[in-house]
Amino acid sequence: MPILVTVVVVAVMAAVLSVLPFGPAGRRLAARRRRAALPRGVAAGVSQDTLGHVLDLMVRAMDRPGLRGAAILLINERNELYFGAHRGLADEQVRDIRLPVGQGVIGRVAAEGRPIVLDDLDAPPPGVVLTNRSVGSNALTRSMIAVPVLLDGSVLGVLEMGCTLPGAFDQLDVAVLQKVAEGVAGSIALANPLKLADEVLRRRVRELTSLQEAAEALNASLGLDVVLHSVAAHAARVVRAPYAAVLDASGGAVRAVAVHDVDSRVDTAPVRAAVLAWLAVAPEPAATHAAALPEPLGEAPPVTDPLAPLRSAAMVRLQPAGDVDAVLCVASPDPRGFDPAQMRVLDGIGHLANLAVANAVRYRRLTEAAVTDALTGLLRRSRFEQVLAETRGQAVSVLAVDVDHLKDVNDAGGHEAGDELLRAIAATLRDRLGDVGTLARTGGDEFAVLLPGFEAGTAVAVAEELRRSVHAAPVTEWLPRVSIGLGSIAAGADPRSAWDAAQEALTLAKGYGRDRVESGVAQAAPGERRHTWDEMVPQLFEEGRIEIVYQPVVRLSDGQRVGYEALARPQGFPPETDVEGLFAAARAAGLHRDLDWACRRAAMRQARLLPPGAPLFLNVGVWALIDPLHDVDQMLLLLRWTGIAPGDVVLELSEREAVHDLDRLRAVMAAYRAHGFRFSIDDVGEGHSTLDMLAAGAPNYIKIARSLVSAADRPGPRAAINAVVAFGRSASAIVVAEGVENGEEAQRMAEMGVTLGQGYWLGLPVRLEPAAATGTPDLPEGLVSGRPALPVP
Repeated sequence: MPILVTVVVVAVMAAVLSVLPFGPAGRRLAARRRRAALPRGVAAGVSQDTLGHVLDLMVRAMDRPGLRGAAILLINERNELYFGAHRGLADEQVRDIRLPVGQGVIGRVAAEGRPIVLDDLDAPPPGVVLTNRSVGSNALTRSMIAVPVLLDGSVLGVLEMGCTLPGAFDQLDVAVLQKVAEGVAGSIALANPLKLADEVLRRRVRELTSLQEAAEALNASLGLDVVLHSVAAHAARVVRAPYAAVLDASGGAVRAVAVHDVDSRVDTAPVRAAVLAWLAVAPEPAATHAAALPEPLGEAPPVTDPLAPLRSAAMVRLQPAGDVDAVLCVASPDPRGFDPAQMRVLDGIGHLANLAVANAVRYRRLTEAAVTDALTGLLRRSRFEQVLAETRGQAVSVLAVDVDHLKDVNDAGGHEAGDELLRAIAATLRDRLGDVGTLARTGGDEFAVLLPGFEAGTAVAVAEELRRSVHAAPVTEWLPRVSIGLGSIAAGADPRSAWDAAQEALTLAKGYGRDRVESGVAQAAPGERRHTWDEMVPQLFEEGRIEIVYQPVVRLSDGQRVGYEALARPQGFPPETDVEGLFAAARAAGLHRDLDWACRRAAMRQARLLPPGAPLFLNVGVWALIDPLHDVDQMLLLLRWTGIAPGDVVLELSEREAVHDLDRLRAVMAAYRAHGFRFSIDDVGEGHSTLDMLAAGAPNYIKIARSLVSAADRPGPRAAINAVVAFGRSASAIVVAEGVENGEEAQRMAEMGVTLGQGYWLGLPVRLEPAAATGTPDLPEGLVSGRPALPVP
């Protein structure tokens, strides 16, 4: 009997404990009560609380192990479901999903207006198609419940919950959530337009932010290859496409020039075919186009699979990038393609890409122009010297090549014939040399060939082959021939000594009858070799090795010398030396203003030996006037020291220099003019902004560039010269023809109304030396006597 009583007591106690709040049955009872009270709580709060508050109530009331949270999805203008509000675990990748109504589990609920409970997403029932299961934090969901939010029979959205455990929801939960959905339907109806507007605003902000970031990135580099890869990378990121590329559609085929982050196993042929089909209708640059790609054969992997076939593409045609007919293309495995916002962003990326590509192409052209000879397309001397210096430590051979009898060709056929001969020989040498060495044009009729790793014996064979190949250069009227000098050094020696030896050997080849190859011996002693301009710039200042030669300026009507131009040269160099590379090296070293002032001092010091009263043309860099090392007061002190009046000095500004601050230039020129200085614009016809310089400078003299003078027998250059002469008359400026090299050119310039001229035919540049006995100027014959007077036009 006591045992029976004990059992009964224990059973009663267990029954009581099971219904208490802390017992299992009590917890289940409390959960049911919370769920039952949930619709009432929602109904009481929707009029004053947000949808987020409703979700907070749901998460607390539906509490169970593994609950991920809850979300209310709304329908946007494209009939897609998007996150209107959410609570719990949902990363940005999931929140940004746009799911068309009818697609996937949530889309099916929205389309059919019926709830659904899935006990195990790892084993979905037949007919249930899962979409985006593997996207972001969605991969954690194992079971889910979703009910439609209905108002007057229309679906406004979907209310859903997810759990990381299977079988988390039942039909009682469906009934509860349906009542919740009824309670919030009206609130959603009111909130939906606001949410939709908010989503559109957030998209616009994201678009603008993405475009701003893209603009900053694309402006960070002027390298064309870097810009094109950056365009592809930013297009992939802001459009959220797994494939992005810049394609070259020139020549009837499509090839990728910049590809961003695509598995090499993915077939991109459909994309290229779509681009070709689109270009067949010849769209204008910056046109944007969307295209559907062919469906894959067989069962395709999910769109989230990195190897999923590409099903849709969007493209925008860019401005040509050099020789590349550029098309920016993005592609996706999603057959729905890209929405309007993504197309807008792609269009914006296209416009930014056009600006960045144009800047990169312009920079490339400027860079190439700086190191490339315009006539032959070969490297300039300055770049050849850099490449030569980079071979230090190697065995090196250098060929110095001189075109035989080019002056005779120029005299007989004009400079056009000479230019044709130079181009033909340059093309022949380049084709024959191939990739064996580096070819450059180093002077008017000179070329140089760098052969790294070649010893003298092998280099001689190359030189002979090049010499013979020139005989077959495609020239119809002239006999193409070259003389070649060879210099070689062993590994470890100074490579520039090889060039010195080659130039010395070239002199021998020309002296021995031309059209031959001669070898020279490289000198090891530093004092016995010619230095590069880069080396000479600091030496000019340290050792004061600047000297001046003076070239006469002649009146074309009677051949009378009426002025002189001061030309700076390194000490010991021939008067006819071209020092353009010297001033370029000074600019690169940041010493251009110092060199400008040093040349002015040297010119004024020796100008005391010139006949008094003759105008002295003094070259001054525009940058040295706008941002001077020494201003007009220092120039006046210099003239006072030399005894020359400011009115006898003509400051000569090169029109080839780009002027970015014309107002500043006008102000500086006015300050100089107030003291009597005069101005000349040099190289008119070869520069950046002739009209701007002429208008801003109001020059006293205008110098026509040699390139126009030599071509004045052609209609275009002749019209340009006539325009300059007309401008000079209207502005009371004297016109000077530069580079007059024969009597025919001088005669033509005089007939066209050009007043003055200078050039080798009119007078060579010479040095001045004071007479030892009298201390008076000992002027060379070239500065005293003139050529026979020209007929007065």
